[in-house]
Amino acid sequence: MLENFKTKFLVLLGLCFFSFLGVFFRQDLFGFDSYASWLCVKGNCDVLGFQQGAVFLFGLMPDSLLFFKAVMFTSFFVSILILWFLVKKFFSERTAWYSIIFLLASTPWMLFEFAKFENELFAFPLIFLGLYFLFSKKWYFFIPLLGSLLFWLWPGYFFVFPGSVLELQLFSGLSTLFIGLFFVFPFFLIKNKWFSFLGIVFLVFGLWSSHLIVFVIPLVVLGIAQLIELIEI
Repeated sequence: MLENFKTKFLVLLGLCFFSFLGVFFRQDLFGFDSYASWLCVKGNCDVLGFQQGAVFLFGLMPDSLLFFKAVMFTSFFVSILILWFLVKKFFSERTAWYSIIFLLASTPWMLFEFAKFENELFAFPLIFLGLYFLFSKKWYFFIPLLGSLLFWLWPGYFFVFPGSVLELQLFSGLSTLFIGLFFVFPFFLIKNKWFSFLGIVFLVFGLWSSHLIVFVIPLVVLGIAQLIELIEI
């Protein structure tokens, strides 16, 4: 049984590595904020004042582009692994594999966000782990979710306050889902009232701010799984 899991683990690792090849081939960092994180590694963390967990970890890192990419890939793989387990818990394992493949192919968010060397890299796996527990109705779901706030919390993601920069970017997060957005609709065909409630809440999050679109990703991957099962009936 352990050997079987090891094989599946390596297959998923290979799939993620293949999807991430473009990031490994880049000779520089992707996105403006990635350089803010790079400056923090060098000791200037003024713009990351709210993310004390990230500031601490950046302070431990070597100034190495290869190391940065290893961190990005690790966060990406762990997040994909958690999403695979999420689908597998409620659908078949075969459907879980198809769902992850379609997720990677249809939702650029998964690659674009993890290709940025930002503080959210440490938050995403914790968010997905918390959502896994939340969908599973485990009372301790809030532990990883609260832990993630050490790495990504910024008041501007939720509301605009005097003198702040507008961070809400209403509805703009949907553009990073592309085709994946259409798989949200099959999600609501899952006959589970708890899922429907969470789906509505997370859609509101995604519409409110592009930074909260991470909460929509489980809807996409579970929606893909539901659509696969409907097609196979």
